[in-house]
Amino acid sequence: MNIPLSTDVEMFLVSRLLIQICCSEYYGTLSASSYNSIEILTGSNYLKWKEELEISLGLMDYDIALKWDTLEELAANATTDVKRRYEKWEKANTMAILIMLRTMTPSMRGSIPRSESAKEFIAAIGLKFKEFEKGEKSTLLNKLT
Repeated sequence: MNIPLSTDVEMFLVSRLLIQICCSEYYGTLSASSYNSIEILTGSNYLKWKEELEISLGLMDYDIALKWDTLEELAANATTDVKRRYEKWEKANTMAILIMLRTMTPSMRGSIPRSESAKEFIAAIGLKFKEFEKGEKSTLLNKLT
């Protein structure tokens, strides 16, 4: 997942992949409009972005990526139910990460370590927001003194 690409190329590829997946499997549903309605994360709008992201992922049934822990690779003798659960999580996880990447500014995207887990990735984004918020508060306090 950490292929060194320029920001423009990376965003183009992420956008194309999202469109292809959404249109091929959910043509005529809420998928594309759901993730397109998420406000771009700039840092100062983290809470609004997270809320919109969670709602959109829920509408597309990808919110399990944020709820379930990372699933282990399938064993050779896994049952059909376990395989279905893994496939559902894997798809939701991939889509959630792509949607998060798509809805971030290039500077935010570049400042957050990538993860193979959507749950871990959103946690890393939350930590970055706390750093951003502390810096912003410090700047405001310095202006007051």
